[in-house]
Amino acid sequence: MLAGLPARAADPQPYAVRFAPTEVAGLDTLLSDASTLLRLQDEEPVAPAALIARARADRDRFAAVLRSQGHFAGRVAIRAAGLDLTDLAAAPAIAALPADPPLEIVVSVTPGPLYTIDAVIVDGADGLATGLTVGDPARGADILAAEARLLDALRRDGHAYARLGERTLTVDHATRTMTVALRVEPGPRVAIGRVGVEGLARIDRGFAEWLVAARAGRPATPAELEAARRDLLDLGAFATVRARLAPEPGPDGTADVTLEAVERPPRRIEFGGAYATSEGASVRARWLHRNLLGRAERLELGAEVSGLLERGAGDFGYRLDGRFAKPHFLSRRQTLRLDAGALRERTDAYDRIAVTGGAALERRLSDRLSGSLGLSFERSRVEQAGEATIDTFVGVPATLVWEDAGNPLDSVRGTRARLELTPYPGFLGSTLAYTSLRATGAGYLDLAGNGRSVLAARLIAAAAFGQSRDGLPADRRVYAGGSGTVRGFAFQSVGPRANGRPLGGTTLLAGGVEFRQRIGESWGAVAFVDAGGVGEERAPDLPSRIAIGAGVGVRYYTAIGPVRADVAVPLSGKRPGDAAWQLYLGLGQAF
Repeated sequence: MLAGLPARAADPQPYAVRFAPTEVAGLDTLLSDASTLLRLQDEEPVAPAALIARARADRDRFAAVLRSQGHFAGRVAIRAAGLDLTDLAAAPAIAALPADPPLEIVVSVTPGPLYTIDAVIVDGADGLATGLTVGDPARGADILAAEARLLDALRRDGHAYARLGERTLTVDHATRTMTVALRVEPGPRVAIGRVGVEGLARIDRGFAEWLVAARAGRPATPAELEAARRDLLDLGAFATVRARLAPEPGPDGTADVTLEAVERPPRRIEFGGAYATSEGASVRARWLHRNLLGRAERLELGAEVSGLLERGAGDFGYRLDGRFAKPHFLSRRQTLRLDAGALRERTDAYDRIAVTGGAALERRLSDRLSGSLGLSFERSRVEQAGEATIDTFVGVPATLVWEDAGNPLDSVRGTRARLELTPYPGFLGSTLAYTSLRATGAGYLDLAGNGRSVLAARLIAAAAFGQSRDGLPADRRVYAGGSGTVRGFAFQSVGPRANGRPLGGTTLLAGGVEFRQRIGESWGAVAFVDAGGVGEERAPDLPSRIAIGAGVGVRYYTAIGPVRADVAVPLSGKRPGDAAWQLYLGLGQAF
């Protein structure tokens, strides 16, 4: 405007909102989140009548927020330029105000006293806890949570059709209290009737319905419905499964359940790679079929080339393998696993060419624990220090696996553990009779409760019984060093050596601790310490020489998992010829 001339009236009127603090924890945020005036203040200016309409709507919203927090005698004032912005008569005065500066709207909320609960009455669910206590603040969210607890308790007891009745809240302003009267309609206890499956295109219907039929006759509780849903999801052939209860129970006291399933594409191709300073690069490809024969049979064919960028073309390592899994083989919760492969390893400790095969029966013992027993075969040629041996090993691997940590590429809470004991008896055809034992475990602590700050730890122990170190072929010994055990040291470099070549041992103990912090949506940082060593005795012993490495890393989070880059240095146990640092690249967390 020109100097000396009065400001022109504004219609529509720009404005800015300011909230006076209430000094009640959390209340200011709830009020600002409920405000239409605040949400729309940066939009196009509005006419005075529309501005007053927004203020009147906010007044009602603020009053509802106060009541929801137990403040039933609160007051709300919304003023601008000395005017009550909720009064329609203020429109002409607002229209006469200048456009510059924008109209300042001040919201003043006086919460008033906090009302409390003086009685809780429940009709239809005697003896069930609501979580409400006499003397608690009369907050709406707490009352809704109490109703949810009642429904949950009834449904966990088999009342699958329990419903909420009318809620009565009586406020006494004289005593500043509220009487809470809740009503529920439990309905009958019901059992699961027929369990049907919809959405099947490639999965055999008879197989799917046989699998879930075992739930029939059990109480129709949320836990049983979830278990039926998991029966299908655990096959790995379905993207989603939703359990739907019949609209009402049948006259026989049962309720039919329909599982609405969406199948995943049957085939998938995966590509991956990794890099470590001491091992070079590796690339791998895998083809997967999730439903080979119509009953969720899983076939995987894979190929990997290792030693790239580290060795010449004639020294590359490779691995070709195939795996077949048939779920619910002979009985529910039992899987038949078959595998076969051919490989060539080129390491500082030895060179190995082998063909392998195996079969195992795996049984799920609980939701988190599974076990397996099988038979393994390997025929190999191993060369170390210019001497080659050809051996046959036939083993009887027995495993126990505990899994309670979710996504294996990026676990944030829980634990996982694996124990494997494999005897190689001479009477089955093994060149040497001995027994191998390996135990691994990892735990994840979610420090912030949102998966962004995680403390992770792992422990690895292994031993070979029945042969001395020198009596075992080089590939049957245990080694340490590298991303799988002690970062900061080259692969297999921790432990005894001869002429710079790793000799391995018969016992291994290693562990590590890692702190992981997410930064923004896509990035993260880690800091870690690893330690471990290899022993040479026949019997398990603590390694006499412990190597310790430490480092930092970055993570870039993708839809399939974090891309990992770690740099580690040796802190103790470094020997002449060891590199000053090691770099590791890969997909997924280190453990």
